[in-house]
This record gives sequence, structure tokens and C-alpha cells, in this order.
Amino acid sequence: MADILSIDDVARALVEELTTVCGTRLGGEATSAPADVPATSGWTLTLPVTGAVEGRITAWYETSSAAAYAKAVSGTDGVPADEVIGQALSDLTHDAMAAVQARPGCANVNCGAPTLSQGRVPAGARACFIAVPNVASCLLAVGVEPPVAMSAGHDRLGAVLNVDLPLVVRFGRTVMPLRAVADLGPGSVIDMGRSPDEPVDLLVGERLIARGEVVVVGGHYGVRITQLASGREIGAKDREARAL
Repeated sequence: MADILSIDDVARALVEELTTVCGTRLGGEATSAPADVPATSGWTLTLPVTGAVEGRITAWYETSSAAAYAKAVSGTDGVPADEVIGQALSDLTHDAMAAVQARPGCANVNCGAPTLSQGRVPAGARACFIAVPNVASCLLAVGVEPPVAMSAGHDRLGAVLNVDLPLVVRFGRTVMPLRAVADLGPGSVIDMGRSPDEPVDLLVGERLIARGEVVVVGGHYGVRITQLASGREIGAKDREARAL
């Protein structure tokens, strides 16, 4: 690759280098083939890219594939702990990105520290299946997020955009009689009337702004936004929730 034209070029190069590094770490010749983008949850590493190109690259690894890879490279017995899986994927992605930066024309591509989390495949990602015969295989996907263009009035909005706003994640709401509330104590269970798989609400003040899915970020809970509150359906649900 002589010239880096876009963040997509870097993402394609990363997929190629991930295949090579997998083979090196697993002690065999790795091959890769395009695959359908899965709809399941997995491990994600988000890499901020600056320099010759700017944006973010997200490498997604299917859960069972990530565990099998971590077990193979670490030599552990049984299912590896999350810490072992996360470290193995971080090392894999780091080495693959370093190989991308070593390519001709990529010397000015800079990569920041990756953010490790769990969630679904990013929108628009390309999936592939990497295999090392008789050793292990891995289903992964790589997607990109170009930088957000700034408006002409960005400088004037700087002071406003630096104002801190309280962001609330709402897992559910319910209505209970006063007697039931008075009887609450340690060990009490409250039915929120919603499935654990349903998206959670993100609110600023009392206003619903988005919906998302719960993920784990560095051992802490986080929320990946899946839907912005710009449609009539969300607005109607927000009004319904306020009426409770």
C-alpha cells in the first residue's frame, strides 16, 4: 500500500495484519476469508487514529473465538478469565496496528491507546474468519468512524459545549403503593416490568435523549448508544414514561 488515502485504507490493512499476527502467535500459517457480519455480542477494541488520517477504528472479536484464541496463546487450562482474554486481544491488536504503521506510506499514521469493552459489531464493519489449521480460529470484524466535521460556529459554541450536564441511565420505572414502598428492605426484589435485553434510557434531566445497550468498559458498566431520541416513537415513549 503506497499511499494512505483514508481511514478505510488503514482498517483494511489492519485486517491483513491481524491475520499475519494471528498466524505468528499461534505458530502456523493463518488464512482469512470474508464472513457475514454477526448479530451477537463480543469484545471490542476502539483505536483513535490521528496524523495522516483521522478517525477511529474498532476491532470486534466474537466471544467464543476470543476465548479460544486467548487460551491458545496463554496456554491456560479451561476457559480463560476476562482479564486474560482482554490482554490477549489488546496485544494482538497492538501488534497488528504496529505492523500497519511499519508499512510504506503509513509512518505518519498515529494510534492512541485502545479502549476495551464488550458489545455488538459496529455499524458498517467488515467481518472475516481467520483460521490456523489444527490450532484455533477467530471471527472478527473491523469498522471505522470518520472524524466529525466541525461547524463554522464551533468556536462560538465552545463555552456552551463545556457546560457539564448530568447524564442518567434509566433501567426502568415502576409504580408502587406507599405500603409496598414502606415494606422494602434488604433482599427485596422490585419488578421493573421490562426484559434485561431491552435497551436502557439515557436522560439529561428528565428528557430522554437516546437509548442504548449495557456494556462493560474496563471493569465498569457503560452504555453503547444504539438509537438517538430524534423520532416520534421515542418521543411518545418518553411522554408515556413521564406519565408514570
